[in-house]
Amino acid sequence: MAVITITPANAIKGTGAVTEIVTAGEALSAGFWVYKKASDSLYYKADADDAAKDDVAGMVLGDAAANQEVVLQSNGVVAVGAVLTVDEIYVLSGTLGKMFPLGDLSTGQYLTILGPALTTSTLDFHLKTTSIAAP
Repeated sequence: MAVITITPANAIKGTGAVTEIVTAGEALSAGFWVYKKASDSLYYKADADDAAKDDVAGMVLGDAAANQEVVLQSNGVVAVGAVLTVDEIYVLSGTLGKMFPLGDLSTGQYLTILGPALTTSTLDFHLKTTSIAAP
């Protein structure tokens, strides 16, 4: 499989959603997975290829330019507006802010589990950053 492209208009919080307002450090679109940068406390696109960027804080549910506020979902069910495989585990990918199935994790990428697909369009989002690089 390949990187899952989330349709921004369809990135919607679902059951048990935990959200907060955060400030973007760069331009973000709804559906991007982000991390909080320690040096400025702003949110940027997460990346499984970089240990400094793999600690996912959540998915943004709106669009924002740098230094603008945006809603961040950090837990719960989320509609992703993409075709998922039910019960497949999805993880952070090496494409900035994107996800893909666990089986697509490549050597050297850091494992950040986002959660399993509940339906073909919803993810049961429960973050688990491992700081473990795939062999």
